[in-house]
Amino acid sequence: MKRVISVLIALVFLSACAPSPQAIQTAIAKTQAAWTPTHTVTLTPSPTSTLTSIPLPPTHTSLPLPPTSTPVPKTTYIMETGWCIPSVGDVSGRDPKKVQPGCIIEARQQVQLGPNENIEPTLDNNNGNIEVYCALFSLDGTFIMSDVDAIGSGKVTCHP
Repeated sequence: MKRVISVLIALVFLSACAPSPQAIQTAIAKTQAAWTPTHTVTLTPSPTSTLTSIPLPPTHTSLPLPPTSTPVPKTTYIMETGWCIPSVGDVSGRDPKKVQPGCIIEARQQVQLGPNENIEPTLDNNNGNIEVYCALFSLDGTFIMSDVDAIGSGKVTCHP
């Protein structure tokens, strides 16, 4: 029981120290007044600006270069052209017993070719009965390449 009486006495003292409802209302009003701005701000439009581009000096100038031609080195070859008879048979009305398979040189000549250059000689292939050929050799006689017209067009391509 002593305890209950002690608690009640403490409550009476504490309630006597509490602020009154009117004091609470006054404190709230003062707080709100402190947070409310007392002056107004008027915004005036600023003048508009126009962007202007300022030309920049060139970072470099390009001058036309004079045309220069570098001579392309050419190599001299021996080109051989002719015909090949692939099988025994009648070629241009000749006796088939006398026509033997093999190749016949028509011409040998020196030619000069640069890189990526070629020569395309056209020879009479007797209406496709013989195969035209072209061969390239170095000046010391070393074989480099050959091309045979196996389709009967009469054209071959010589290239290093």
